[in-house]
Amino acid sequence: MQIGKKRSAQPTWAKFRHRFLDRDKPYTGTDVIASGVDGDGRKDVVCGAWWYKADSWQRFAIPNVYQGHLDYDIDKDGKDEYVATRQFPTQAKDWYPKLSGDLLWLDPVDPKNGKWKEYDFGRSPNGWPHGVGIGPVLPKGQLAFFATYHGQGYPLFTVSQDFVNDLTGNKLSAQLIAEFKKNGFALSSQSVIATPRERQ
Repeated sequence: MQIGKKRSAQPTWAKFRHRFLDRDKPYTGTDVIASGVDGDGRKDVVCGAWWYKADSWQRFAIPNVYQGHLDYDIDKDGKDEYVATRQFPTQAKDWYPKLSGDLLWLDPVDPKNGKWKEYDFGRSPNGWPHGVGIGPVLPKGQLAFFATYHGQGYPLFTVSQDFVNDLTGNKLSAQLIAEFKKNGFALSSQSVIATPRERQ
């Protein structure tokens, strides 16, 4: 038996409205990000290779990317930048074979007119990222990007040009990997460091 009390008013969680932003998107986006792309103080939406301006939800292309994955203030300028992947070169017609692990981060300069700065910073050895994260987890608070892929460990990438002391053959040293493992975070043996490169 259950005894309930009728609410006097509709709860806040029951007042959400669903709205389709784009029924004609050219292909599937693996992630959806709510973020202020154009700096007007409102949350826009990033999905796939596009962003949608609040509140008109007009679609704008993000050039030279295939999937957007997350937002973060990478260069500490108070505005969000975006981690994304490029398209895998294939003649396949379906969207899925075009997913890649070629990583870059993007700085929106004039996003309405398709102007973004691009910084390539590595390639995931496990393919396209299935779940991502970014944070100041390296020595001296340097940023690292993590990508998972079907439980095959955590590839780790810096987005800083300063982190050079814990590398062995452009890979994390055994000592640093051991430190992460001691703290309960098992990195992939393929964890790599890549220096960001701006694409003109």
